[in-house]
Amino acid sequence: MDDITAYGIVIILFGLIVIIFGYWVKAKIVIYYDSSPQMRETIQEWRDKQRLKRKLTFNQNITLRVIDGDSIKLFNKVGIIIISIGIITILANIISK
Repeated sequence: MDDITAYGIVIILFGLIVIIFGYWVKAKIVIYYDSSPQMRETIQEWRDKQRLKRKLTFNQNITLRVIDGDSIKLFNKVGIIIISIGIITILANIISK
């Protein structure tokens, strides 16, 4: 196995790590925000503010997006792009031989 193929495999593994990291972040944040009734009330207040088109802080907006699953979509897309780059690298190396 030459260096380019090894780099391709490393890139594919990195893409898988990115996808797994996305699910891990979602799980950690959901567990944290579901841990107490006060946190659930806070999240509900943020959702009400969002529904009424009031301005949310950056952290509130990001937290709501992560809880709603947008982070998983983002990490999955980035991970799939990275995996595709790894596959293309390996295929280009095989074709060029």
